[in-house]
Amino acid sequence: MQDRYSGDIGDFIKLGLLRALAPGRRLGVAWFKTPDETHNSDGRHVGYLDQPERWRHLDADLFAHLRETVSSGKRSISMLEPTLPPSTLCHDRVLSSPAERRAWWSDLRQTLDPADLLFVDPDNGLAPAGLSRGSRKSIKSIFWDEVAQLRRPRRALLVYHHQTRAKGGHHAEATSIAARLVSEGAQRVLVLRARVWSPRLFVLIDGDDALETSAREFADRWAGAVAIVDTEEAGSTAPEAPASDLALILSAASFAADRHRQQRRKDADASPYINHPLALASILAVEGGVTDPATIAAALLHDVVEDTETTLQEVEARFGSAVASIVAEVTDDKNLPKEVRKQLQVEKASGKSEPAKLVKLADKIANLRDIATCPPADWSRERRSAYFDWAAQVVQGLRGTNDRLEYAFDRALADRPSSEFNDR
Repeated sequence: MQDRYSGDIGDFIKLGLLRALAPGRRLGVAWFKTPDETHNSDGRHVGYLDQPERWRHLDADLFAHLRETVSSGKRSISMLEPTLPPSTLCHDRVLSSPAERRAWWSDLRQTLDPADLLFVDPDNGLAPAGLSRGSRKSIKSIFWDEVAQLRRPRRALLVYHHQTRAKGGHHAEATSIAARLVSEGAQRVLVLRARVWSPRLFVLIDGDDALETSAREFADRWAGAVAIVDTEEAGSTAPEAPASDLALILSAASFAADRHRQQRRKDADASPYINHPLALASILAVEGGVTDPATIAAALLHDVVEDTETTLQEVEARFGSAVASIVAEVTDDKNLPKEVRKQLQVEKASGKSEPAKLVKLADKIANLRDIATCPPADWSRERRSAYFDWAAQVVQGLRGTNDRLEYAFDRALADRPSSEFNDR
């Protein structure tokens, strides 16, 4: 955790969860605080505060506090702590280097010893295999033996984990974490997954019936942003079958093909429109290494609301709230003039969720490539160049999301001309 993150969408979710779980408990929070960095855009995901109609009802008091925190320009972890019960124990000693870890860890355990519900908030979450304790990155992770040291009878742990590109995808990673905890003696494991901006897990270890009920009620109330992960196979060593993920993606492709069946691209050959969403899915999976099925499905569906008679409600009913939420983020309001829509894409790019940013990146890559190789017949060189300039402005707000996709975009940009046949 870093001060610069304070008040972002991740805090809204995690603090909302803690506020739901804390009643009747002695809450302890291990912030895993590290020095602020400046090399990426983490902590800038505060666009949700400009969407009160979507978020405020989930926890109005918390929403108001975080909006005030961000507006103050004085974002810090200490500004978050008043949102938690007064009896909460907080450990916010800064861990600056691996060399400090032994003394820092001892202080953490002593400070939080009375807690019977202990939240652990490392930047990256559970340490991946092969991470050295001497590595600079180690200060952003909690090691598995440290989790074991915090576990004890009549104490529940809640561990934050930022999902990775682990083999098998995000569901497989969550199931693997639960399986390992069970194998190491955990009596109960409940995993919640938040998909807003970037996929993250909250792993509840050894929670009692009341605590798990509170967690499930929280997921129900925050449906669309948070969901319970089905880890029933956690006690088994068998790998997760990817059939459901594959079915989602294939179903989305079939649906998009049907809805776009009468549409053509604007190139001289009038290519089938479905080629475009298929290109996005391929760019994400093959070039970007994206494995999240909801993101790939949303890429396939990204134009169905904007360019067909399909509604967001229909997308949600067929493909779930996670997919629909991404589609909503990348859909322009065609009631607005084209130039206004284009300007809004530039202004709102940095506030998009991580999945939406990935889809937007893939969209711009595909469009630039198409304009460079098979542009609309009636587009002048000036119009194509202008699209390039505009696309670069949009992508500037998407950077820091996926290095491989950003590299692909920069290569496409260098070819000039290119862009989306819809010229959105």
